[in-house]
Amino acid sequence: GDPVEAKWLHGLAAGPDGSLYYAEKESVRRIDAEGNVSTVAEDIPLTDCGKPPAGPDHRGGPILRSLAVAKDGTIYVAAMACNALLRITPKGEVSVAVEAEAPWAAAGVALRGDDVYVLEFKYIDVEAAREWLPRVRKLTPDGQVTELVTITAVPEE
Repeated sequence: GDPVEAKWLHGLAAGPDGSLYYAEKESVRRIDAEGNVSTVAEDIPLTDCGKPPAGPDHRGGPILRSLAVAKDGTIYVAAMACNALLRITPKGEVSVAVEAEAPWAAAGVALRGDDVYVLEFKYIDVEAAREWLPRVRKLTPDGQVTELVTITAVPEE
């Protein structure tokens, strides 16, 4: 296909049809087997999702990061500035799959079977450290969210 200009490239995932998908700051694009690029969802707004307290208000957009594509073509993408994991249907409809309570922010996503796993970080700014503490949560097809692991303190060196 023809070259495409992209200012941001934050995630890459293979789809069940052999296409590649990538996340930009506010959009998700698809690259087919011939190298043609198309838009799955574009200019995704910060509608219906929170904003992490560590992020500046002027950052603009959801700041999409990691993404994964399910067997049915549904795309899950971490929206860091949204405190959420977004779901994008094969028709391009965007919704919040899992919202994290502040100050957690979604940064990564993985699929195993029909379960979706989201990596989230909590920003801490205390006298001793400025760090991001991680946790992993699981979303099941019936909508149940389970916290699997959380790091609660910065390890001492």
